[in-house]
Amino acid sequence: TLEKQRKIALEKGDHLLAESLNREPINIDGFLLKKSQERLTEANKNKLESFKLMREIKELKDEVLKFERLEAEKSLKKDAIKDINLELNNFNENKYEEILDTHEKLEKINVQILKVEYELLSSFNMEKNRLDSLNLLLKDLNTDKLNLENYLDQFEETVQKNEFKVY
Repeated sequence: TLEKQRKIALEKGDHLLAESLNREPINIDGFLLKKSQERLTEANKNKLESFKLMREIKELKDEVLKFERLEAEKSLKKDAIKDINLELNNFNENKYEEILDTHEKLEKINVQILKVEYELLSSFNMEKNRLDSLNLLLKDLNTDKLNLENYLDQFEETVQKNEFKVY
């Protein structure tokens, strides 16, 4: 029944549907709908007219329900859009500043990293240059050693020859 449907709608919290169901039920004998207008009595004509009015009321209430639900949905969407706009404004104001601050901090850190990299590279290059110089010096020393050994060998040979001559 409409009463039971209305009660269930109220239990579910659907007040719009409950209001739509708040009407007189539409009951009519089927034979009245099929009979021609001329054959109906005045009472049956009144019942038929009442049926048509009740059916029209039901259709109008259904349309009203549909529009009210659309309005409620539209209102919910507007509220959601307002919430999103508030969040965006808060994000725009607060988070944007935080992002800029973080970006500036990162830039400073990057500059420090570049300085340390430059110092390390410079230090590495200085050590490499020193090592290259030491290698050159060592090579020169090895060459001098070889020359000295050759010279000593020649000197020793000369001394031996001279000793032999002297002897």
